[in-house]
Amino acid sequence: MDRPRTNWYESEAELWACGRAMGQYLGTFPNGFLPRVNKLGIPIYNETVLFPFGGITPQRSNWISNDIKKGEATGPNDEPLPADYGYDARDLPDEWTNTFPVVISDPPYGERYSEDLYDVEYPKPSAHFKEATRVVEPGGWVVVLDQLVYNLEWAHQDHRVTREQVAAITTGPGMRARVVNVFRKPQGLGPFQDA
Repeated sequence: MDRPRTNWYESEAELWACGRAMGQYLGTFPNGFLPRVNKLGIPIYNETVLFPFGGITPQRSNWISNDIKKGEATGPNDEPLPADYGYDARDLPDEWTNTFPVVISDPPYGERYSEDLYDVEYPKPSAHFKEATRVVEPGGWVVVLDQLVYNLEWAHQDHRVTREQVAAITTGPGMRARVVNVFRKPQGLGPFQDA
């Protein structure tokens, strides 16, 4: 006799219980998020990681931070944002195509977050996801932390990816749930071409 499901998720892999963010600035990853990403086999500790929405990244020499507000007084204690680059995550440099082993995006979670908290135009998920799929190298990973489940159709038409995992993230009672979307660009595929 089958027991009825008591959880809305199939397994623990679909629900990540992480602690509240411990950083001093908006946009800090939930506590325990990066170790969970690493457990998936994503080489965040020893390969180059692009953080397209990260003026402040984890203190790791292999992370490259990009933030449209680079150098502006928006960091902790109104310090200048110490990003490596200041590009719009929806329009990254052409020379970055197929460059990064890992791209981890943690974009603003809606128009209100973009305007009220970050004072920037809301980056539509399809636009920045398209760029993330373009700049990740073949065989590389795209990880997006957001409040949405991302659509594979949003990927760059010349740089397709496959969905590896979707999991809900909770950081504690009374906190909004988030979603981690994990994608991988197939190894050895050239540009997509219509038949």
